[in-house]
Amino acid sequence: MARKNKGLPFVVQPRLKPIIEQIGTDLSGIIEIERKGYLTVAEKAMVQQSMGDNSALTDAYMTARSIAAEAGVSATQVFDDIASEEPPAYVNEHRDEVSKMMSSMLAHEEKLRLVASTALIITRVNPDWDPSDTIGLHPDLQAALFKLYSDEEKKSIEALEAAAKEVDKSQEGSEGKE
Repeated sequence: MARKNKGLPFVVQPRLKPIIEQIGTDLSGIIEIERKGYLTVAEKAMVQQSMGDNSALTDAYMTARSIAAEAGVSATQVFDDIASEEPPAYVNEHRDEVSKMMSSMLAHEEKLRLVASTALIITRVNPDWDPSDTIGLHPDLQAALFKLYSDEEKKSIEALEAAAKEVDKSQEGSEGKE
């Protein structure tokens, strides 16, 4: 029986190859993980499925719209004013609503960080990883995993290009067979 080729029959191969990167700190420990320059469908699906029922951002926007309508400004302006060092008086009038909104958004960010870290570990490091173990990871390692996730989500290829340049430099002086 003929053996099937695995992969796609590329006419032109992808320009940049994935690299193995070390992330973490001496304090958290350092792991090796693949950097691809993009998120896989599985990684996106894991995060979307886990974050899908979270309405924190919608609630925050609705709260900002409500405050904006009352204050006569835009919702964007409300977010900008909340983030400013000296919030205007109208923000202070809605202190309780703003406080609830901010804690909800922080909880959303924390959950996203844990879910994204877990997705990368499961798909790129250890498929047998138990998601509950992610909570026990050192915060530096969680932050490094989330940064990698964010870079991959933006399809950042800076690290891949730098690695490709290093490979090109190392091969510059070598000669092939004639």
